Amino acid sequence: PFDGWMVSNGKWTSIDSATVAGDFLEVLKSIVFVEKEEKVTPGGVCPRIWVDGLSITGD
Repeated sequence: PFDGWMVSNGKWTSIDSATVAGDFLEVLKSIVFVEKEEKVTPGGVCPRIWVDGLSITGD
C-alpha cells in the first residue's frame, strides 16, 4: 500500500491507499532521497522518501 504525494511537473497530487505497481526490489533501487526529518503518520513515524519513476495504480 502507498500513501503520499505524487509530484509531476511541479504539481503535487495527494495519493491515498494506492498500490505500487511492479517489482518491490526495483522500487527500492529507485529511491533518490530520504529526508532527515521524521513525520508522525497514522501508521507510525517515518521520513519522507523520494522515489523516481514510481508507477501507482488505484483511484
